[in-house]
Amino acid sequence: MQDYFRSLRAALTVADVVLIPAKPRSFDLWGVDQTVDLVKEAREINDRLRAITVLNEADPQGRDNHEATESLREVQGIELAPVLIVRRKAFPNAAAAGLSVLEYDDPKASDEFRRLADFLFVHTSDIGEQSNGNRKESKT
Repeated sequence: MQDYFRSLRAALTVADVVLIPAKPRSFDLWGVDQTVDLVKEAREINDRLRAITVLNEADPQGRDNHEATESLREVQGIELAPVLIVRRKAFPNAAAAGLSVLEYDDPKASDEFRRLADFLFVHTSDIGEQSNGNRKESKT
């Protein structure tokens, strides 16, 4: 596990963006804090690093998603993607078929994944300017 953290720490010092998936469960949310600690360390070397978390394997219904989202909003140093990736059979079924969820026939799963990709690509489109020290303010 020590090698994992060492490798992650090294990668964060040269990355532009890190996406942190979190399930709406206590242990997973607590794990975000450990990752954020590594992000803070990496920002001492790489001040352009953006950390974005996304609620992954969200419940199709119930209050856990809302509570997890509120918890993630309180974490300093990360942004929260405005997209939930719901726990759907399409994800493991697509993987078992050797497909991405975008190739698999599940419009809801594909739509969620596309919205996340759209958010990430639009949200991080100013990376070149960020690396020159001219970070744009996010409009999302």
